[in-house]
Amino acid sequence: RIYTTVGPVLIAVNPFEKLPCMGHEWAEAFRQEGRSGTIETAWQRLGPHCYGTMEQVYKGLARHPKQAVIICGESGAGKTYTNRLMMEYLLKTEDRGAAGRDEGLQGGGAGDPGLVC
Repeated sequence: RIYTTVGPVLIAVNPFEKLPCMGHEWAEAFRQEGRSGTIETAWQRLGPHCYGTMEQVYKGLARHPKQAVIICGESGAGKTYTNRLMMEYLLKTEDRGAAGRDEGLQGGGAGDPGLVC
């Protein structure tokens, strides 16, 4: 596992390679959990993940529009890559949400990807 949590803080270890848990299937699984449950159920079913953090941010934007996500670490720790994953997740989630509001569409999730990250 490359992710763990300490309270509300997500901790990641850079694996120095692309893992399956950084793909679209995992992003869709967290979006599905976000639509059908809470972030707590997503953490229980899928484990800690940067996509889960962004799902929590996305859901919280309606209640608290002024939010910040702090990504810190040493040089080479994977901050830029994690930031890119998180921003892509947020943008794709908002695109899907906007489509659903405008056109009555509902996106489907990939379900449990069955992977360990």
